[in-house]
Amino acid sequence: MNISSSGVVLGLVLVCLIPSATYAQLADDSQVLTPQDTEAYEMSPALGVGCNPRRHNTIEGSESLIERDVGALPGTAAFYHNFEGTFIVLEAYDEDFWGHCLVFTWFGGPLATGSYEISQLAMGTLESQLDAQEHSFFSMAAMRNPDESPILVAESGSLDLSAVESETMTGEFNITGFLLDGPTRIDDVVWSGTFRAVGAP
Repeated sequence: MNISSSGVVLGLVLVCLIPSATYAQLADDSQVLTPQDTEAYEMSPALGVGCNPRRHNTIEGSESLIERDVGALPGTAAFYHNFEGTFIVLEAYDEDFWGHCLVFTWFGGPLATGSYEISQLAMGTLESQLDAQEHSFFSMAAMRNPDESPILVAESGSLDLSAVESETMTGEFNITGFLLDGPTRIDDVVWSGTFRAVGAP
């Protein structure tokens, strides 16, 4: 899969943060990743390159809110298109690049208002969707702070677009997935939220 250069900075950080899937499986026998979970985990950096701290500081007129049991995450929201598809990115960072980034990726054609499924990322799923021309969103999230740097692997969910215009997208989402902190699967989570995304330059 080709990677857009717009998010290389944080994308490289994500690659460095994610250890090998084999090590993740051996970390705790009670939290062994299934082959499907391992594949989604290893493919997450391909979506994570959509994150971009420099863009976050230049986006105006956007907003996002991620609701979690442990506290909400406010931020900005941007979307952009490339030859692969469409990326919707909810993110916020401080001057040290501590923060969060949640990415929704669509490898289909133009988006319209409506409800879309979120599927667990897998090469087989992606290939079958491309062959059938029946698409869903894929999603992942990364959080970086001095105490932990968990990765969210999305297993299922939905994304509802209430408005799709040339310069803005408005919607809400629900995600079911699990968090990995380094080599350890630490929690099963349900996230929800809203966004008003602005087209990235």
